[in-house]
Amino acid sequence: MKKIHIILILASNLILIGGAVAWFYLNTPKVGYIKIQSVYAEFTLKKELEKKIISVTSARKNILDSMEIKLKAMNLAFKNIKDNKVLEQKKEEFKEESEQYFLKKKSFTEDNERTRKDYEDQILKQLNQYIYDYGKQHELDFIYGASGNGSMMYGSDKYDITEAILNYVNECYSGGRK
Repeated sequence: MKKIHIILILASNLILIGGAVAWFYLNTPKVGYIKIQSVYAEFTLKKELEKKIISVTSARKNILDSMEIKLKAMNLAFKNIKDNKVLEQKKEEFKEESEQYFLKKKSFTEDNERTRKDYEDQILKQLNQYIYDYGKQHELDFIYGASGNGSMMYGSDKYDITEAILNYVNECYSGGRK
């Protein structure tokens, strides 16, 4: 009788311990973290939009450079003009060209800033959606972002899913995943 009692106690303890381990395992959140700067910097969409903005700003810079060269040439030409009437006419042309230059420069600067902001918003919106989808698909409870700003100062490498996320977002962007 005593042996059965001991066996029952041991069995119930094993069941309790097994249940506690199973409960702990099932209730432990699945987490991962990403190095935000790395994912952002290597996101294909970001690289594509960066190339576009560089191309546009370069073309605009060339336009402004040409206008500036023309203004410098006009300014140098003033020294050779002896007729006051012609000189006043050329100064008026110079003034108009200068105003056009500064208006275009202001317009380009504002448009470049607006375009950069729009691209950044587009990139972040797409990245956030892909990361959300990744978390759902892999049944993660949390994905933390390590950005170096104090929100997460350390994470064990075993929870670093930066490469997996980067591959996932670039594959989704290129149409490889849905």
